[in-house]
Amino acid sequence: MMKCGRLQRLRPGQVLYQETDPAQAENAWFLVLYGKLILRTRAEGTLGVAAAGDSVGEEMLLSSEYCVREETCVAEGRAGVLVFEREKFSGLKNWLTSIGLKSDYLLLASVFRKCYDRKKAWRRAQAAE
Repeated sequence: MMKCGRLQRLRPGQVLYQETDPAQAENAWFLVLYGKLILRTRAEGTLGVAAAGDSVGEEMLLSSEYCVREETCVAEGRAGVLVFEREKFSGLKNWLTSIGLKSDYLLLASVFRKCYDRKKAWRRAQAAE
């Protein structure tokens, strides 16, 4: 995993990324290793909390249509994330497939999809209130 990502430690209150930041400029998404991250938007307020095993910013993996971040992501306390860059993650997919471990890549991609779908559900719930 570390070949396709790098560890980033966050201090309490540190912003990982801001709503409307150009997502393409960073071209990365994050897997929470420890701690909690608060996800919020200006319009909807707090959407939810991402904890160890969750991903944030994964819309970059799932769709090329996103050109800005959809929410602000802030560390609630001390936190650590694994930063995935699109190019390196694509290389991981190719490498795992070449050694017969494509299912491992698909499992990781399913974690990102699950977290993305959960954020969409949070937004729908906020809109319904």
